[in-house]
Amino acid sequence: MKIQNPNLKMKNNNIKLNIILTLMIFLVVFLLPKISLAATYWISPTGTATWANCQSETPLEGTAACSLNTANSNASAGDTIYLRGGTYSISENGIAPSNNGSSYSKRITYSGYGDESVILTGASPSAQGIYLNGRQYIKVTKISFTHFTHPMLITGGSQYNEVSYCDFSYQYSNASADWVGSRIRSGSKYNHIHHCTFRDYGWHDGDDHGVVFGIGIESSTSDGTKYNLVEYNTFYHGGHHVVEVNGSQNVFRYNYVHNEPSFLYNGTLYGNRSMFFAGLMPDVGRNLIHGNRIAYGGETSESDQCGGSGGTLSSSYNILRRNIFYKCLLYGLYFTTYMGSSGPVALSTKNYVYHNTFWNNGITATCQAKPPWHGSLTHAINLNENATYTKDNVIKNNLFWANVNALNTTRPIVVSNSSNLPVYNTVINNFNETSDPKFVDISGTPDPTNQTQFNFNLQSDSPAIDGGGFLTTIISPSGSGTSFTVEDANYFFDGWGLSVIATASVTGDKIQLQGQTTTATITSVNYSTNTITVDTPLSWTQGQGISLAYEGSAPDYGAYEYVEATPPDTTPPAAPRNLTIL
Repeated sequence: MKIQNPNLKMKNNNIKLNIILTLMIFLVVFLLPKISLAATYWISPTGTATWANCQSETPLEGTAACSLNTANSNASAGDTIYLRGGTYSISENGIAPSNNGSSYSKRITYSGYGDESVILTGASPSAQGIYLNGRQYIKVTKISFTHFTHPMLITGGSQYNEVSYCDFSYQYSNASADWVGSRIRSGSKYNHIHHCTFRDYGWHDGDDHGVVFGIGIESSTSDGTKYNLVEYNTFYHGGHHVVEVNGSQNVFRYNYVHNEPSFLYNGTLYGNRSMFFAGLMPDVGRNLIHGNRIAYGGETSESDQCGGSGGTLSSSYNILRRNIFYKCLLYGLYFTTYMGSSGPVALSTKNYVYHNTFWNNGITATCQAKPPWHGSLTHAINLNENATYTKDNVIKNNLFWANVNALNTTRPIVVSNSSNLPVYNTVINNFNETSDPKFVDISGTPDPTNQTQFNFNLQSDSPAIDGGGFLTTIISPSGSGTSFTVEDANYFFDGWGLSVIATASVTGDKIQLQGQTTTATITSVNYSTNTITVDTPLSWTQGQGISLAYEGSAPDYGAYEYVEATPPDTTPPAAPRNLTIL
């Protein structure tokens, strides 16, 4: 019988194991894609270094840094690219990475370095400042962009990108540029634009042209631009209007939009509308416009128009609340049908305009030299009513003060073109110029550059306090729980899924029932069944009112709830106990 040496068997097994390990290492090193490690890179206007040589944990500058084109071609997930100060002449695209980031923690970041001034300027008609086409997880911050056809273009289904603390401008003077300067379009979602300035895009030649910033495409029925968050920005000086919000379920909040005269034509400065909402459901509509200042709509250069407005509303199911509309030459807000350059009529139906403040709109006197019908447009809100196209809008709990009509002072605050009083829309429970609402401070010479100039909070003796009505009522049988049905759920916002934007905080509305102090946050709204779900159990009775969270016994009129200041604690300190003095 042959006896096998156990040591030899073990040796053979070790040889086989080593061969297998060697093959595995070969596959990892040579055959599988290489794993790139996040790194810091340096870019300068005169950079000529290779990508490998401009990587450094300490700053590089001049020719020791890379060019921006090199960064665009090579940057990968997790990389941080610092742009050194100076002016970058861009012949094609400025910030335009070839690759995507992979998550919020592994974004590709382009940032100006420290407090150095970084300016990208367009050197050809086709140049674009930020160009994100199908890109994900890109961050751009602290950079200025000027003289680009598109200072910022996010398109092609780009998602989860962040643009912050940037400045975008380009006052073009001919029709070679696009109608909209900076825009988010073509199915792009979950992008976050904040703390930026967008300005000076458009021109006048007897007509008005150009838009500073836009979301979606007004004429499309399938563009699919949704769920974008635009907040804490300043927008101003657009030829036709400054901002257009198309798309669906986008959030535009806490921004300042103004359009006082700034475009020179025949020796006169002209402005125009501040905001424009237009388009066709289901692709356009149901956007949230919250907490903005919309102001200083200026007179246009067109012979048939009287002046600028706060906003023109030609889409449906939008929520406009907690906004301030003020110092607009024409109307604060105008509801109308709209066809645009082609296509079917856009409806203005089922918009919910509540808890806004309208102050000193309709103030132009030049309407008297224009066609007579413009006289009906000067005031706080105009409804160009139509039984088919402009109907079923709700205007509730707004505060109107010191709005005027240059031609007809007897017309009501909210007017209809078809008659003095609206017929096809609901206008109810507003503070209609009845007495001084006692704002904290609306004094001083108007200054469009100062977005905090006027304080529209209410003083403690304001007649607008606790005067508002509840938005809708509960129609579920009396009971308790976290889900109930209301008469109309279109007033409310459940977050629309924007909580996935990790660079912001977006939650559903905080609501409160009539006669209660408990509040709850909405987690879901079913607009088809008018069912609301909240995060905290509530008890209700059928027919009970429901509103956004409020102070006091009922909601206040206008944009701001009065919050009583907490008095200082004047209770004297208690005498010390068990104190032994040695």
